[in-house]
Amino acid sequence: MKQIVPFKKELPFKTKVSEITSISLEREINVEEEGIITGVFHITGNYKMNEGSINRDEFSFDLPFDITLDPRYDISTVKADIDDFYYDIINNDTLSVNIDLFIEAEYLSEDITKKEDTLEEEIENEEIEEVRVEDNDVKEDIQVLDENPSKKTTTGTVIGDNVYYTKYTTQVMDELSTSKRIQLKEGDIISVKVENTNTTIAHQLRNFVYKVTGNSSSTITAEASGMVTTTGTTK
Repeated sequence: MKQIVPFKKELPFKTKVSEITSISLEREINVEEEGIITGVFHITGNYKMNEGSINRDEFSFDLPFDITLDPRYDISTVKADIDDFYYDIINNDTLSVNIDLFIEAEYLSEDITKKEDTLEEEIENEEIEEVRVEDNDVKEDIQVLDENPSKKTTTGTVIGDNVYYTKYTTQVMDELSTSKRIQLKEGDIISVKVENTNTTIAHQLRNFVYKVTGNSSSTITAEASGMVTTTGTTK
């Protein structure tokens, strides 16, 4: 792979600029193990504020950058350097710089790529097997179709021409603990959300292998809902 990555930046001066009398560009470039190219462009020089002035004022700008490489590239083969640099003065007070960074790298061998894909698949499978759901991770809501909305003293949820009122998780669980069953009728809607906030071993391994900085309270969730099409029996 050979590629030119362009950078463009407008750098404001604190004073007016009549002429750039000298300018230089230096760079610091590092290739990190995570497949990221980081560095800084150092731009320094002198300028005149007025056309007839013999005085020179210095300027200096630092432009940090980072580039994330495709994981298919072998980071040990990465080469990066400045390919081109040019500039212009805008409105007599702004330095517009254009820097082209040349990057060259070789692809990883097919065997290594396959091993990485296999490892990721194994991590995902392990993660699925290790997810455990506690009772307090399940939320069940029932949207009950109101057959006599005009008699209600509270305002329900309107879906189309129908009015619904909601039974929340605590109400559903109380009714189940008392009568062991809930009778649903045609038109009622039941929604279930399962949420797991545990960090599995697979999560930890993925963060270690791929250096992913995640939220410590990351969650795994699944949701489903459905409408009752037949009224339940009272038996």
